Amino acid sequence: MLASEILESNVLAAIAKGIFSILRKERPSKQELEKIRGDLYKLVELAQNTGDAASRFFEVEKDVSRAQVTAAELARFVKNKKTPRSTLSISCRLLLERLSTARNSLHKVRYEEDFDYDAVDNSMNMAIDHTRQCARKLSVNRSTSIDELDHAAKQLDYLDNTICRKRDQILRPLLQAYRTMQKLPEGP
Repeated sequence: MLASEILESNVLAAIAKGIFSILRKERPSKQELEKIRGDLYKLVELAQNTGDAASRFFEVEKDVSRAQVTAAELARFVKNKKTPRSTLSISCRLLLERLSTARNSLHKVRYEEDFDYDAVDNSMNMAIDHTRQCARKLSVNRSTSIDELDHAAKQLDYLDNTICRKRDQILRPLLQAYRTMQKLPEGP
């Protein structure tokens, strides 16, 4: 899926400036009213595209957060010497499933503009690799498996921070548009 054009501050400013200049006139022409209509349609389309892009990042964030919770739970299990191997094995598989789900949702934001997909994909690969290493080392040495799990958790933290920053960057102009609309003077 290619990135759609989303709302950006400079686009919002240009559309708002054009609309406000026409609305200041006592009797706008038919062409000017058509321009307002077109600009409003464009604004709505951009807002919809922006919301769609943000929702894709929300999905990735949700999936990464679930993986983070599962990793923390697994770490707690690994540190508890009384936890049976079967529980550790199930928890490792669950973490790998959560990482797979997060990877699938991450793939949906691959073509977003100004998004370093390769860096987050690499981080996702590292989290998966460290989790697999953790699973392999569980039967041999729990302390080294904890180290692998810590490395996976650091990658998940990086992913979460990167995704949240991009989501906030996408939402910022939409929020600005909303605030601009709130400042519009009320009609007669």
